[in-house]
Amino acid sequence: MRTIGPGSHTGYSSSEFGVLPFGIRPGAFDTVTVYEAGRAEPTLSYLKMDDPKADEHLLGGFYPSDGAEWRWMGPEGAALVVKPANATAFEVRFHIPDGDPVRHMDVLADGKLLASEDYPSTGGFTLTAPVQNEGREGQPVRILIRASPSYLPPGDGRELSVVMLGFGFTIE
Repeated sequence: MRTIGPGSHTGYSSSEFGVLPFGIRPGAFDTVTVYEAGRAEPTLSYLKMDDPKADEHLLGGFYPSDGAEWRWMGPEGAALVVKPANATAFEVRFHIPDGDPVRHMDVLADGKLLASEDYPSTGGFTLTAPVQNEGREGQPVRILIRASPSYLPPGDGRELSVVMLGFGFTIE
């Protein structure tokens, strides 16, 4: 933050160059400008990890994709997606690499459990859960994906779980 008194020789706690921390002036003294930074309204119902618009929907728990078709997810990832009127299922496409201990995944939509699955091995998977059309069509839905157990790979300070390819509502 920078404090400046227009027309009064005052500035942010410095007396160099004739600018003093406090000054006297008749009338209005300070001008305050507030900028509100916010998240863009979600527009996508399915997030592909290489889509630049996916970043606007991700709330946390996902590492940058660096232009790849995938991105690492931490122990849990959160996002906002829009539920289309004719959605029939929610899908999560991911990969459990060799040596990765993750064997369980939960998916929640607005705090309600959609799916809970165990995985016996490594490899590529698609978790699909049916969804009900219950009046949330066209509205943002907060998705929480939990994968456990997570791990810290040697030489990498990040806590990782799965390689995420994409997730969102699907239409049959």
